[in-house]
Amino acid sequence: MGYGDSLTSPARGGWGPCPQPVHGLARHARRDQFPARSRLGRLVTVSSASGTIRASCGDVAYAAAKADLVGLTRALAVDEAGAGITSNALVPGWIATGFELTSEALEGALVPAGRSGTPGEVASVSAFLASPGAAHVTGQVIVVDGENSVAEPVARPDP
Repeated sequence: MGYGDSLTSPARGGWGPCPQPVHGLARHARRDQFPARSRLGRLVTVSSASGTIRASCGDVAYAAAKADLVGLTRALAVDEAGAGITSNALVPGWIATGFELTSEALEGALVPAGRSGTPGEVASVSAFLASPGAAHVTGQVIVVDGENSVAEPVARPDP
């Protein structure tokens, strides 16, 4: 496995056509999934701001699963740091995708940056975390949300 290769492909790990629940990922995310000759690797999980930074009414299962994924990622960082394996969680906020609902686009327009993020912006952070330059970045939760999680809510004036 070389730089840029992805461990998340079902074809490589035989995880099936859909991601398994977090406990299934935990069974597969272990040291023997990384190349033995280098003892180096990068694990970048993609969680969500929902469940790790904030929660929505009626979204308990989704929020719990995303928070669990962050816990798994951080625990792996501790367990595998000595082997040169980094493990970080990427936490996107509102992202403009082909699946974005109108209500989500409206929410994205309300973040301090004034727009939803783009898939490319999330991919750029992921590429950095998977790169050799991120060798000393591990156990981190990187939020990509246009400052939505750090801004204090204020009443917006009527237009």
